[in-house]
Amino acid sequence: MTDVEPTPESAPDSSPLDPQAIFAGLSITDMEADVEALLDERMSKLDDMLDGLDRLVARIEGEVAQLETTTSPDATEPPPAAEPAAEPPPAPAEPDAATTPEPSTDPADPADPPK
Repeated sequence: MTDVEPTPESAPDSSPLDPQAIFAGLSITDMEADVEALLDERMSKLDDMLDGLDRLVARIEGEVAQLETTTSPDATEPPPAAEPAAEPPPAPAEPDAATTPEPSTDPADPADPPK
């Protein structure tokens, strides 16, 4: 490639930017007004979204209420009473000495592990 020297017209401006010149056109009141306008726009969008959600919730509640009335033959009839809880089964009886076998004295007996 060949190197092309920039012409004075296309050379970048090498003078430093003056911050005073940049910020001279800005004012706090203008910035506050812009921010306020953006916030108002966003709040309006949020209000629209909330209204849409309210309508959706109302529609779903209506559909649920309609399903509840169509599934029961008489909407004024109270729901059936809950059945009483069953009594728990009796606890297993403690083994007594008459039914418990005597431990074996044979060391090779697998039913009586060594202690």
